[in-house]
Amino acid sequence: MVSVFLPDGSARLVPRAGSFDTSEGDASEREVIEWVYKRSQVAGLGTGTLPGARALYLPLVASRGPIGVLGVRPATPHPFAAPEQLHLLETFAAQTALAIERAKLAEEAQQAEFRIESERGCATRS
Repeated sequence: MVSVFLPDGSARLVPRAGSFDTSEGDASEREVIEWVYKRSQVAGLGTGTLPGARALYLPLVASRGPIGVLGVRPATPHPFAAPEQLHLLETFAAQTALAIERAKLAEEAQQAEFRIESERGCATRS
């Protein structure tokens, strides 16, 4: 199972996509997610950092810095034994971060264009 955690309006990381979340009674998992987000480092299942987590958490880092966390909860024990598997997940996380950043930049550009058009409309009515 995979989930993407992104900050909400209050900068709290919430699940935005995926098949699992940690909202109810799972404080230790939430702490791992926050740790990964703040430090931009991999942690959780199969790592030497916070290995008691039920999932592997990878930071989503784009050109502006951290933008979220990717959580991977495997169906089998010891799923990340091969370094190539972790490297592939890190590559996927980097590509996911860039895609999210591009979407956010497109939204910001659209909002800026809307504000400019609104200001032009106000100026022509004056």
